[in-house]
Amino acid sequence: MESVQAGDQAHKEAVDRMMQMSKEDQGKWYQDFKNKFDILEDV
Repeated sequence: MESVQAGDQAHKEAVDRMMQMSKEDQGKWYQDFKNKFDILEDV
């Protein structure tokens, strides 16, 4: 949200898309994102 408040248009568009999703779809999206994030190597 800090990015949106700072005027980051890409983040604003992503938030807008998320807000249009159902709670179920938001949960699925989050779980998919978390799974992909968790497999990344620590740097």
